[in-house]
Formats: sequence, C-alpha cells, structure tokens
Amino acid sequence: MGPSTVQLYEYIYDYDISQADLAAKCGLSQASLSRYAQGKAIPDVINAYRIEIATGGLVACSDWINMPKFVLKKRGTYHKTTKAAIARLAAENG
Repeated sequence: MGPSTVQLYEYIYDYDISQADLAAKCGLSQASLSRYAQGKAIPDVINAYRIEIATGGLVACSDWINMPKFVLKKRGTYHKTTKAAIARLAAENG
C-alpha cells in the first residue's frame, strides 16, 4: 500500500500551494481544480491521475474512482476512460 492519502483541499492547504500553481502542474484550469477541491465536481480518471502525479501520490486517483455511486450521481456525469489512456499517461510521466 502507498503513502497515506489526503483530500485535495488538504493538500493545497498543507503544502501552501496556490490552486493556480497546482492546476498548472496538473495541466488543468484553476477553475476545474477549484471545483474538485470544493467537492463541486469529480475529475475524470485522466485528470484524477494527473492530480495524483502532481501531488506525488498524496491525492490518489483511486480516492476519486472509488467514490460511492450516490456521490457520482449527485455530482453529474462521470467520464469513463480506457486502460490504454491510463497507460499512455503513465508512459508520459514514466
């Protein structure tokens, strides 16, 4: 098992990083990262993986993926991605 994970908003606070800086590191807009940190939206698996890479695994992709279905329905559409897309991202960050 990897390191203990934290919520995105905790990471931003604990590491004193701005949303804009973390968003740039993830390749996301600041607005999207803000919605994820506030729990107003759930990232698709590719963006969740980007967040995991940018945070050194402290905000884990699996934390987003394993959210209960009722949360996913409440938050809107949850994008499905293929194993090939995840493998491509892993290779890019390899």
